[in-house]
Amino acid sequence: MSQRTTVRVRDFERSAGGHVYYVIEVNVNERSVGNKGLLSVNRRYSDFDTLRRALRNAYPTCILPPLPEKTDLFNVVRQRVDSVFTKAVGSLSSAQLIDQFLSPGQLDASSIAYRCRSLEAFLRYILSHHRLCCDALVLNFLRYEGDWTTHLTHLPYNLSADCCESVASTALSVDSGINFNQGPSSTENSTCPTDFSSRIHVHVFTNIRPHLLKDRGSALKAAFKHLDATQKRLTTISTHAHRLHQNYAEALCQWSSHEREPTGLADVFQTVGHGLASYSSLMDTANEEDAEVAERSVLCASYGVSLTEVHEAYLNIQKCSGSVRRSNRIPPAQMDRESTASVDHQDDKSGSDSAKQIKKTLQPEFDLAIAGREVLDEVLQFEALHSADLRSIFHLFACLQFRRAERCLRIWERIHARLQNAANQLSASKFHS
Repeated sequence: MSQRTTVRVRDFERSAGGHVYYVIEVNVNERSVGNKGLLSVNRRYSDFDTLRRALRNAYPTCILPPLPEKTDLFNVVRQRVDSVFTKAVGSLSSAQLIDQFLSPGQLDASSIAYRCRSLEAFLRYILSHHRLCCDALVLNFLRYEGDWTTHLTHLPYNLSADCCESVASTALSVDSGINFNQGPSSTENSTCPTDFSSRIHVHVFTNIRPHLLKDRGSALKAAFKHLDATQKRLTTISTHAHRLHQNYAEALCQWSSHEREPTGLADVFQTVGHGLASYSSLMDTANEEDAEVAERSVLCASYGVSLTEVHEAYLNIQKCSGSVRRSNRIPPAQMDRESTASVDHQDDKSGSDSAKQIKKTLQPEFDLAIAGREVLDEVLQFEALHSADLRSIFHLFACLQFRRAERCLRIWERIHARLQNAANQLSASKFHS
């Protein structure tokens, strides 16, 4: 799909049966679809799940972005508890409090809105991927309103044999310099490649320690867990300061009404009280401001699951390759003797058979080399994107705290100026008296 193609999950709709459909808008500018421009399709969450599972099986070495949990009411309830109790609970009746706390419509809308953003991030990642964006299943998913699973006969979904052979041929020709589909080895009077230095080149890519992927996934989860804990700790401290200043504001405003002497203290108390109230109001929108940081952190942290998936897939590829390699193993002396015979007797049928046998023996190693190279490419691409996302999240978090600190500083400067003026006035009045 062209890089000019953009996608977004614009909204969601409910069917008569209560099912939620996500409205996907795809902006296409390609001749292959007749320059249709803006396309719109409706997909359920189960469609996204089917697509991801199919791609997971078709591209086991690809790092696929995780899908949001279908039901994550606990986090939504927690967010609503924080937003409700951060405000002045005393101003709400019991009925209003229960309505805000447990309203199922609001909980459902909040979770679905979060899911829309996560599903959009999932689709954008797939479209930016050099292999996934061209998959027929992905194209059908984004373009056809009806049955988009025409290329999906069953799970696990697998690519066609021609496509797999083409991908393998391309990877081999780039990685090892040997192409099993072209050159002398594909003809009847073929000879096996005698330059076995490529086997050493293969082991450069097969010597990947799969546990590093698992460790990296665990490190991601731990890093974002610490970020989440830090954010919650700052929110707790700020909320405590919010309530403390709110109490002082109410006390000063009440005190100002009892100050009857013409010293200006009443006005000062009232002004300072309003200033403290404005300081406390900074935390009213804290949960909304922190929501974006928390949401993006959860999304990046969940990539640890994706790395674990690739780790398990690569282990399975190694096991399968090892089993095939052991069953097709040829003694080194016999391999050298038969490869030499194939060079000396190019027209001999036995030489051709020996070449095919050696090719069959080496094929698992080349297949594993392809998988290793794909895993390396995926990890490098993921690390580049992850580093950028991580910097963006921390930059957003730092800017949020800095803006909040700046607002607090300006409020306290005004309060200090008012108190200083009041103190000067009191000193002047005492001096004249």
